[in-house]
Amino acid sequence: MRHYLLTLVIALLLLLPGTSLAGATLTPAVIDLQGEARDILRGSVTLTNTFDHKVVFYPVVENIDQQTGRTIFVDPSRADFSTSLANWIEISRGGIELEAGESRTISFDVRVNLTARPGRYHATIAFPDGGNRPEAEGRLAGAAATTVNLELTEYIAEQLNIIRFAPTRRFFSGLPAEFVLEVQNTGDRPEALSGDLILYDRAGKEVATLRVNDEGRTIAKDATEVFRVRWSDGRPTLGQYKASIFLRYGASLGSEAQDVAFFWILPWMIVALAAIVFLGGVFALAWYFHLRYGRYHAAHLSPRGVGVAPIAPPVGHAYFSGQTPHVVDLRHPEKRI
Repeated sequence: MRHYLLTLVIALLLLLPGTSLAGATLTPAVIDLQGEARDILRGSVTLTNTFDHKVVFYPVVENIDQQTGRTIFVDPSRADFSTSLANWIEISRGGIELEAGESRTISFDVRVNLTARPGRYHATIAFPDGGNRPEAEGRLAGAAATTVNLELTEYIAEQLNIIRFAPTRRFFSGLPAEFVLEVQNTGDRPEALSGDLILYDRAGKEVATLRVNDEGRTIAKDATEVFRVRWSDGRPTLGQYKASIFLRYGASLGSEAQDVAFFWILPWMIVALAAIVFLGGVFALAWYFHLRYGRYHAAHLSPRGVGVAPIAPPVGHAYFSGQTPHVVDLRHPEKRI
């Protein structure tokens, strides 16, 4: 009975990952990793020589068949790199020499293939001992080993691009003011977005914050959607304004996109008053010149003796300087009076 129990205990110990009765231990027994295609993952194991003398260990990496649970060595030249975890694991394949009782940490990388498909993959990293690699591989069955489990999730590209963001007009006479936002989804799946449109006056002070896509619309893959945002509350003053838009999208709304546009608020009452002042100035200036020069020309162009009082000509005029302007007879241009 005791012999049976001892045999059972030894068999169980042989089945435990990371345990070896051949004189070496490897920790941890299991390494769980998670990633996506294109990822580079890093891990490490600690190998301890429990022999009473110096030993050389050789690392061996093999896939584990998901159906049978058995380790499978696949020739790299024949391996399907889209599904072979053993071919993704990069570890120094040279011999590792350890003194009795010595431990060493061995690092490795998992370079997930670009064409890797989502799913779960399993492999073992074992360290059999021997005088050379062929001899060590012959002792693989009893070697200390660590199981590497890798779960690959689907690689999803999330990308929203702002194609156009602008006010519907460059100048507004007042509120409401409306803005147009055109967004394109160039990612791999439909995307929902949310965001804010923040308005600043000419002094840089925030005057309003407007929500974007309150209705929760989703942009399909390779599609473009147009959103309209309306500013209708407040008392804007005359001047230029800046509109900054901030969009959030993707997993947990962790990705962002933003843009800026400028516009003017010109209240119609102020514009009308400015027009009145301008036209009044033009009229006053025209009236001044009429009074300044109109009477003078009227006096000199009217018939003599009609009773128009002579007016002194302006300084610098030909009459003032004593020179008489030439009078041309249109019937005989060559004659001057």
